[in-house]
Formats: sequence, C-alpha cells, structure tokens
Amino acid sequence: LARDTPEERMVDFVLKHAEEYMRITGQDGNWAGSSEMAALSSSLGRPFQAFGNDGVSREIVELGDVGGGRWGVLPYFEAT
Repeated sequence: LARDTPEERMVDFVLKHAEEYMRITGQDGNWAGSSEMAALSSSLGRPFQAFGNDGVSREIVELGDVGGGRWGVLPYFEAT
C-alpha cells in the first residue's frame, strides 16, 4: 500500500494523526513497535533486528540453532 501511495498523501496522513499517535505511544512503559523499527531501518538504509521478546504478542524469548551446534536468541523483528 505505501509503495503505491504518493509521498504527499503519506505526509498528510502522518500529520493528521501525529498528535493522537504521540499521545498513545508517548506513555510510560510503551516502547517502539515494529512500525518505528521499520522506519528506522528505512531511514538509515540499514538492516535492523530486535532481540528478546516484544512484550506484546509474546512473552517468551525464542532460541534457535545459530550454527555449529550452538543455540542463540532469535530476533523477534527483522527489517532489511
């Protein structure tokens, strides 16, 4: 959807909803979500991964084989 939306319309949408968004996300205990992490990845032009748990959709940390028979924490979010 975003790739088909003119930048001017996206800016208008963000400005229209910015105050409400900041009111909701600016509360104590609220951390960045996948939207903010994807925006960070895009604006920096770099891949981004978040490890641990997201505290929203899951409360566990996922482990997986990271090679060589070793286990490691898997990212719960990835943007390329």
